[in-house]
This record gives sequence, structure tokens and C-alpha cells, in this order.
Amino acid sequence: FRRVLFRSKIFGFQTGEILGKTLHDLLVPDQYLEKHRTGFAIFQESGEGRVMGRTTELTGKHKDGHEFPIELSLSSTKIRGKWNAIGIVRDISRRKKAEKEKLELEEFSEMTINSSPVGIITTDMEGNIMTANPAILDILGSPGEEYTKKLNVLTFPNLKNQNVTQYFERCIKGGERVEAYAVPYTAVTDKASINNLKLVPLLDSEGAQIGAMAMVEEGRCTVRRHQWLGLE
Repeated sequence: FRRVLFRSKIFGFQTGEILGKTLHDLLVPDQYLEKHRTGFAIFQESGEGRVMGRTTELTGKHKDGHEFPIELSLSSTKIRGKWNAIGIVRDISRRKKAEKEKLELEEFSEMTINSSPVGIITTDMEGNIMTANPAILDILGSPGEEYTKKLNVLTFPNLKNQNVTQYFERCIKGGERVEAYAVPYTAVTDKASINNLKLVPLLDSEGAQIGAMAMVEEGRCTVRRHQWLGLE
């Protein structure tokens, strides 16, 4: 493995440039060279190593000097009494870029949800609360997210007694998209509000329902309209 038979151009080399050359000096970033050389010395004696028989994510060095993420699968074989390694290398730059963008999008979405004036809550298929943003905590009169995540929207007495559970049942059990307007609710703190609700099924990547998301807008304008009409 110290002298390499090369079958890929992802490192920027032509085949003739690298055949028979020392692998580590060409393809391994300088900061990892000593560690790789130590591991290779152990492999030469035993045919074993930390990455043998596994697929591992590492950093490779391109011909032009830039570093990029790779996925390396290694196996060992003995030829003429000497241990040799066979490696399959994949450039995973695009995958890593996509993973980073996905993480950034999730962080942005979380920040947006947490700063939204609209109450947002998600549940699993049993009605257990999975996430709750600050706005919904205020509407529910909850002391905090961790407390709220212990509740179940299908069994929480305050929701059941005020007929709010029915909307979650339709969404979770029936898979419906539900909209309801001017829904009165009194929190456990005795704070009263009139709210507009929108519930949508949460789906996984294959389209199967895994829960529900509810968006609750506290209807201050609705409250004023009802008062002006003399309905309250």
C-alpha cells in the first residue's frame, strides 16, 4: 500500500503521475502524515488497523494542495507474504456541503419559529408534544418548554374541557388539514384568549404521517371585533 496502484482522478492526478509513488506523501494532508505513517507501520506487520474493514470519513489532499472530505473503505490481502491494502475512495464534498446547508436551514428554521409571534407546536402520532415555541407557551400559560413536552394534546384536561382536543384528533387520527377561527381558550393561568388555529399533518420523507403541527395565532383583532359587536 506504500506504493500505490491508482485508479481514480478525484485527487487531480493523471494515472501516470502517481503509479508507484508513496501514497501518504501525495494524498494525505501534512497535519495527518505522522498518524497515517504510524498506522501503516502497524498494518505492514499485522494486516490490521483502525480503519481496516470499515468505511471511514477522512480528509484528502488534492494535487493543487486544497483539502476535501473523502470516504475511504479499506480491506487487506496478503500477496507473496506481504500485507497489501485495497481502498475505495469517494469524494463526499457534495454530500458534506448538502449536510451543512441542511443544518444551517434547520438552525434558521428553529430561530424563525422561536421568534415567531404565532404559537407553533408539533406532536407525534400519540399526541405527545415534541416541540413548542415561546409564543405557544404564553398562550397555554406553560412555565416552560420542558414542562409542555410532558403533555399530551389528546389527553390534557385543559384542552379537552374546552373542546380544543377535537382539532388535534381530526389532524392526528384523521390526517386532516384543519382550520378553526375565533376559538376561545383559557390557560391554566386564567389568561383568556381567542385564537385562530391551523393544523397540518407532519409527514416523513416517504409521505407517511408521523404527527401534526399546529399554528395558533392569538386573535387580538378578533377579540376587539367581538367586543365591538357586543358578542362578549
